[in-house]
Amino acid sequence: MASQLLTVEYISGRRRRGFLKTGLDRIVRTKRTELIKNRDGVIFIELVLVLSIVTVIFLATVTFSFLFTDYYGAQKVAREGAREACISKDIALARQRAEDAAWLWGLDQDRLLIQFMQDSKGVTCTVHYVARPFSRTFPELLNDKPLKDYHFQSVAIYPWTKKD
Repeated sequence: MASQLLTVEYISGRRRRGFLKTGLDRIVRTKRTELIKNRDGVIFIELVLVLSIVTVIFLATVTFSFLFTDYYGAQKVAREGAREACISKDIALARQRAEDAAWLWGLDQDRLLIQFMQDSKGVTCTVHYVARPFSRTFPELLNDKPLKDYHFQSVAIYPWTKKD
C-alpha cells in the first residue's frame, strides 16, 4: 500500500477511484494552502526587485541619451564653425557662430573649447567638450561632482571658397 502512494498517478495529482486517503494527502493539501497564503509577500519582494532594476535601466538610458546628444551637438558646433569660417574667412565671426550653435544645442559654455586652424587650403574647426553624466537629470544626487567626465572632440574641415 505504501508503494502505491508514491506512484506517478498520485504525485501528478490524478487519483484513482477508491484510493485510500492517508495523512500524506492532508499534509500535501496543507502545504499547498500555506504556499498560496505566503505568495503575497514573495510577489511584493519580486515587484520591488523588478522595479529597482527597471529604474536603473531607465536612468542609464536617459544618461546615455544625454551623452549622445552632447556628442552630436559638439559635432554640429564644429561643422557650423568651420562652415562659417570657410564662407566668411573671419575667424572671430566663425567663433561667435559656433558659440551660438553650442547654445542652441544646449552645451555648457564653461566646458566648451573651440579652436580654429587655417592654412592655404582651408580651415579646421576643433571642438572639445566635457560632458558630465547626471548633471542635467539629478545634479543634487552627486553634489555637483560627476561620476566621470567624458571628453568629446569633434573636428570639421572645410576648404576655402573662391570669391568672385
